[in-house]
Amino acid sequence: MDRRSMPGYRCCLVGIFFMLLFAFAAVTLAAPAVLPKPVEMTYVVDTAAMVSAEDAAKLSEMGRGLDAATGAQVVVVTIPSLDGNSIEDYATALFRNWGIGDAEKNNGVLLLIAKEDRKFRIEVGYGLEGAITDGYAGSVLDGMKTEFKSENYSEAIVAAYAKLTQKAYEEYGAEVPENVKEATDESFWEVLLGAAVFFGLMALLVYAVWGTLKGILHVLSSGRLFPEASGGTGAGTSDSDRNDRHSSGGSGRSGGSFGGGRSGGGGASDGW
Repeated sequence: MDRRSMPGYRCCLVGIFFMLLFAFAAVTLAAPAVLPKPVEMTYVVDTAAMVSAEDAAKLSEMGRGLDAATGAQVVVVTIPSLDGNSIEDYATALFRNWGIGDAEKNNGVLLLIAKEDRKFRIEVGYGLEGAITDGYAGSVLDGMKTEFKSENYSEAIVAAYAKLTQKAYEEYGAEVPENVKEATDESFWEVLLGAAVFFGLMALLVYAVWGTLKGILHVLSSGRLFPEASGGTGAGTSDSDRNDRHSSGGSGRSGGSFGGGRSGGGGASDGW
């Protein structure tokens, strides 16, 4: 008798079919319901109204240029709320459902922002992970926080988008367009201003410490602290004068290098 005609064999096949069906349903239900995929390719989907019309045009121009030059796609999506989902799950589901980036190169980048939840994430395809590392993505999000706290959303999104776009250009050895460079200039000057403030404070600290040390050295060299150790009436003063003439030039060495900028706690996810 053919085993396929046996009732037990048929029951086994039916059982396997329903197990696979239940497993598929479980995976489908576990994935969050995300925004539907746009009919046409777009680089800005602003459902939370966080980007001005002028800046949306800038983003689209940068996105089209990158796509045409390298095939990489950077997409920014704003949503009002995650509806209880984690931003990591939502970003992963949206990234996959939309198919951001080239299918073979897997070079898509998603900047997802949930306004009411005050959370954002940068999702990166495998093809660009070497250029846009978790640490770099975290630093981009860190750079957005101050502006977001002040509700200057649009400008911060443009700056972050430009940074991600520039990294993609550099990964493919392509020339970075002027419109992308201009969008990142503001962040450069912010860093420069921060560095100036840091070194200025360090210079004041060194000046104060040096002034205290100089006063102590003056007392010691004059013999007023230990009179019996003084060998003459004027030697201590002349030594101090020589010290004064050679004291300039030391404060410039104390600041150390500035920077780092790595994200300390979220990888490519964070909040403000």
